[in-house]
Amino acid sequence: MKLSLRKILSVAIAWTTLLGQPSFAFVRPAGPLNFPAPVTPSPLIRLDRFVSFTLPVQTLEHHAIEQACLKWVQQNTAELGGLRPEDFAPLYTRRAEGKGGMSDFIYVNMTQIKGDTPIYKRGLKMAIQVVDGTARVVHVGGDLDPRLTANPQQVQIQSDKALQLAYQKLQQIDPGLPPLTPLAAPSKTVVRYVGGTWRTVSEYLFENSSYVVAVDLNTGETFGWDGAHYFSSESAETAGATVSGEAKGRVTTLDYEKRKLIIAEAVMQDLDVKVRGKREGVTDAEGKFTLNVAPPVPVEVGLVGPLGYVRDTEGASINVADTAQEGQTLKLMFNAAGQQENPTAQATAMHNYPLVFRLLRALGVPEEALPKNMRINTNLRRTCNAHFVNNSINFYSSSGECNNSSQRDVVAHEAGHGVDDVNGGIEDGGLSEGYGDILANALTNISELGLGFFKDMSKIIRNSLNKYKLNPNDEVHRQGQALAGFYWDLKTLLEKKLGAALGKSSTDLLVIPAIMAGPSSIPGYVAQVVLRARDKDGNIPHWEELKTAASNHGIAISRVMEEVAEGVVEQLSDPAGVARVAQELTVRLMMEDVPSALSLEQAVEATQNPSPVPVGTHRSKEPLVHPQMVQQMVEGGLKQNNIITDIRDLYKNVATATLGVKEFKSGDGVGYYLLPSSRSGVLQLVALGKKGRVLLISYSESYIQAIGMNARGTIVENSIRRKKP
Repeated sequence: MKLSLRKILSVAIAWTTLLGQPSFAFVRPAGPLNFPAPVTPSPLIRLDRFVSFTLPVQTLEHHAIEQACLKWVQQNTAELGGLRPEDFAPLYTRRAEGKGGMSDFIYVNMTQIKGDTPIYKRGLKMAIQVVDGTARVVHVGGDLDPRLTANPQQVQIQSDKALQLAYQKLQQIDPGLPPLTPLAAPSKTVVRYVGGTWRTVSEYLFENSSYVVAVDLNTGETFGWDGAHYFSSESAETAGATVSGEAKGRVTTLDYEKRKLIIAEAVMQDLDVKVRGKREGVTDAEGKFTLNVAPPVPVEVGLVGPLGYVRDTEGASINVADTAQEGQTLKLMFNAAGQQENPTAQATAMHNYPLVFRLLRALGVPEEALPKNMRINTNLRRTCNAHFVNNSINFYSSSGECNNSSQRDVVAHEAGHGVDDVNGGIEDGGLSEGYGDILANALTNISELGLGFFKDMSKIIRNSLNKYKLNPNDEVHRQGQALAGFYWDLKTLLEKKLGAALGKSSTDLLVIPAIMAGPSSIPGYVAQVVLRARDKDGNIPHWEELKTAASNHGIAISRVMEEVAEGVVEQLSDPAGVARVAQELTVRLMMEDVPSALSLEQAVEATQNPSPVPVGTHRSKEPLVHPQMVQQMVEGGLKQNNIITDIRDLYKNVATATLGVKEFKSGDGVGYYLLPSSRSGVLQLVALGKKGRVLLISYSESYIQAIGMNARGTIVENSIRRKKP
């Protein structure tokens, strides 16, 4: 049977079902789509390095940090393929406050540019930990292309002609749509890989359509694709105000206990309050406002505010107006009847969208990392889905199978795509889907997504309480289950460890702001969470919980530790920096379940004899180690005698040392040691072996910690609690 292209594209696209849950479908507009969204080729240079070096800055002011990062670019231009500071433009520099013992982090994102035009999905990202006022770079990432042929400074097509070409292309792609007007002209101009080559293009988005149209500004060629990612502010108070009021609305909400949707009254936050067309205030977290105007005066509140605005596809967006009288508190109610789908969907979307922002702000995510002026489209003439595209979130009308998709968890999920888009672009579909699910989970505090999405309340879309293990070949919503599952499992473990409230808030703080590092994969995202989990001394208090949650979903985090250590190795080549490296070592793990330790001889014997070796309590200055450490080093190709000599030489030199860094010869290379600091009272010693091995020993009255890297680059760490005499 031969099917027309229109018929093929009219067929409903089934959602992937997870954990045995039912599938559902949505219907896209028919039309000859010329190709799917273009895929940007692999970069010439991909950076994903865990490092440990201090930025030479006198202040942590953002401009100083950016200039120091650009100086680093200048010093490492060869590694960056010849790219220089002038080939980058700072996109943002943001500081996320650390809480609960965590350090502050500064995230720097620089986009690669050609002339003044940004290159799509190309740039440099640096994660910086702040410790005692010092900026320590812990990760450098990014995708770079030093050799691009597009020249945005020699464009031939002017903006009015480009807009005309874009509109003609859209009519070819989707002839069934009604007459349209562009949202912006142009939406944005970038250097993008499309049609098999890098081009300077202007991209356009049109109303009631998820198609993106790109016009090559040199040749006039046009390209179109469906750019959608589907769902598979402070109060302004004025001193001496004479008019006050509050805005509420009837919105769709979920009665989780009864597992049904209800219409309930809710506050309407972050909406502009206007008097005679001029904004005089903004509703606060309680939906209240105060205005410095003299009554009687007309007051109007619509579904528009500092964060975004509602555009309804079926007609005008709803608003509420009244006249404020002397001494009166205005009571403004959106969707007062609460019985019609259209106004209810509008009020619901604008009630929930600001809640996502308040959650993100509370976790230290600054305004610069959040979407601006989001377009919130409601009641689209489709069903059983929602999508994000080009700074717009879009919600679909109800049908016989599905309710209107303007619901809290769906709004949060789509807002998550917007946050991901701002922080470096949506580079990995699975990561973006998982992040959207995490925001929905955090906002609702339930693991189920889409409860209330279907008319049949026994059905849901996904569940973050799952056993899925990451497979990069799976559909993107399914891949996202690994990241969402990691979040939910970590939350469960920390709630058990810390209590419900502290466990939930600690998980949110660890996981959600990591988006600002601009990770490009789910394992990369989890790696950034591990970096955020360290305290200022490099310890990871929740290491076991992080490791378990990641392992549950097939995500290995040992790589983070290994690559951090490799970054430390690079720094040890400079003896002057050893003291700093010893203090900054980022892989200090406290494994307090180790009851005691062995002498060196016992440890070596244990590697040769599988029978148990008697373990005693040693109170001398003889270093104590765990047999696993020696065994793994031996397996890595190091000689046992050299290991013993290294460790003993480190301790032997302590007796005659003075404060500061000292160098000495060891059995397998050169070693350094650092005497106790007055603050920590911990002796830290570092040895650099001939084979690039790092050995760190921290020695105090309460514990001995040893960290080594064997010849294969595997990190071996042990921390032994010393029994009190």
